[in-house]
Amino acid sequence: MKSGIQYQIKVIIIGARQVGKSALTVRYLTRRYIGEYKSHTDLSYRQVFCIDGSSIEVEIVDVSNHPEDTSVPVTRAKNSDACVVVYSISDRTSFKAAHEALAALQASSQRKSFEDDNKEEQEINPAPLSVPVVLLANKKDLGHLRQVEADEGRELAKQFSCVFCEVSAADPAESEPEDLAGIFNQLIKEARSFKIRQQDTNNNAHNNNNGSSNNNRQRKRSVYIINRMLGSLMGRNSMPPELPSSRKGGTSQMASSMPNVAGSFRSVFKKRSV
Repeated sequence: MKSGIQYQIKVIIIGARQVGKSALTVRYLTRRYIGEYKSHTDLSYRQVFCIDGSSIEVEIVDVSNHPEDTSVPVTRAKNSDACVVVYSISDRTSFKAAHEALAALQASSQRKSFEDDNKEEQEINPAPLSVPVVLLANKKDLGHLRQVEADEGRELAKQFSCVFCEVSAADPAESEPEDLAGIFNQLIKEARSFKIRQQDTNNNAHNNNNGSSNNNRQRKRSVYIINRMLGSLMGRNSMPPELPSSRKGGTSQMASSMPNVAGSFRSVFKKRSV
């Protein structure tokens, strides 16, 4: 990690072709609108932001779609820290593609969250998305060509527990009160918080594993100490003491020595527990 950078966040932008993914990304990074982009090439942008006092290096990857492929390349979001799913309000097919993308992201989250023997629980309580996700309905300025109502977008976002907003890369004045910069900044903050929680969880699991290993080593050492004590008390190669003749009132030498051995056991475990 570069000096002065506190966090690194990778954001993936996915959606059907010609929905304005690149235009939205450039609008956020530069506050400018550019209408023409290479449509068959992934575009990657890096920029350092100061958000809530934290220096965050953000990589935004605008994932391209092949002309002959109408599906959204959801697998590209596998190693990301956040995801933006984009569709156009003037293209219902792109809305369907966004729905399929969110469903695929949720299915990926379920595979991470549950084992195979919990399939019934998966059906009753679908796993939340594994990374923060925003659903953006672009081209709000083309209201006269609208094919997807805002309520449909909100309902879809509610179904998958993600944030929804209608925006316009071409005309920011058409966007909802939460402007594009605010939406992206909030997404990055959520991704940072999610990453911190994940690191804390991993650290706790690592510490628990180390604690278990230490306990195992201590148990092995306790057994080793006990074996040495038994060897010193009875002799490693010595035969059991010969029992005296069974006359009335006689006491076995072995029996008389057993309380001392038991006391040694108690002493060892008492010391180990202190």
